[in-house]
Amino acid sequence: MKLARSLQVSGRIGRQIELSRDTSSASILRSELSADYYANVAIESLLIRAQSEIARHGERLGVRVIPLKFAGLRAARISAPGSRQVSDLDLLVPKSSARFFWSALVDAGYRRSKTREYAHQLETLSDPNGAVIDLHVHIPGVFVQPRNFATADELIERALVAPTPGATDTPNHAILAAHAIAHGLLQNRSTPQTHSPLRMIADLMDLRRVEPTVLELAKGHLASALATTCDTLERLCSALSDGGFISPRFDGSPEQKLLWHCVAARLDFDYSERLRAAGLVNKIRDGASLSELASYVATLLYPGEPELEVLYGPAVGGAARMRRRMLRPLDLVARAAQRWSRSR
Repeated sequence: MKLARSLQVSGRIGRQIELSRDTSSASILRSELSADYYANVAIESLLIRAQSEIARHGERLGVRVIPLKFAGLRAARISAPGSRQVSDLDLLVPKSSARFFWSALVDAGYRRSKTREYAHQLETLSDPNGAVIDLHVHIPGVFVQPRNFATADELIERALVAPTPGATDTPNHAILAAHAIAHGLLQNRSTPQTHSPLRMIADLMDLRRVEPTVLELAKGHLASALATTCDTLERLCSALSDGGFISPRFDGSPEQKLLWHCVAARLDFDYSERLRAAGLVNKIRDGASLSELASYVATLLYPGEPELEVLYGPAVGGAARMRRRMLRPLDLVARAAQRWSRSR
């Protein structure tokens, strides 16, 4: 059970158990997997309700809203209810109206999180029911035209979204696949603690069942380094679908190494810490500006409360939160010293 939860796939397994309707193998493990599935369903219901409400605000204000990640997969009827662990709602809006729309939601009763803004998204909000909402202004790692990350306007102009009633547009399968790859292998490559790369594989396998050539189509929306990974991802998804991962030919293959990365990023402490430590180097290699590097270092040293809770668990009381925040830089130094010591 601990393994399934660490890899963030317990709800997917629980859903299969519920669909089997086999009650002869009742056990604590079965009950916990089913509980995770139903917990996912409950959170999804909260987020889908929030999405509908935000779409109504968008229609009233003339702002188009494009659901991403979980929201996009559900809108496109790709992922099954309860199969995917989810914690927030990611919505892409036109850059020109993003701040206006964000302010309008605050005026309508949505609460500010006081978290830091990023280049691709505004400060996180939560609705009156507690649903967490991130408004994006572009999709990191995904391209419609060279050199610029995809925006809502570009997706709409190039007919890469399907209009639905209200002010919502659903991304096509290739965009959803490209975003899954960019999010799992680029955007979160240094922070697998918050997003299991195996969830990316699961999303891609769901997309392949509906659109078998989706990974080939996704290549056109990714930078060359990620586009070349699509062939490996295709072979990995195929091997997992037909049992080819137990074949001797799978051993030592690029797809086996990619699968090992997806699992070890969550289960191997040393490997996970090395990925985190490489974050700044990756930013420099990607050509990040000085302001982006400074923002990354600031976020690393002084993350927001949601990020601190992911790293260290919840803190009770203002004094505990302040103490944890002050000790964060020292903890980073201690972790770096531990990595150096183990490498020796």
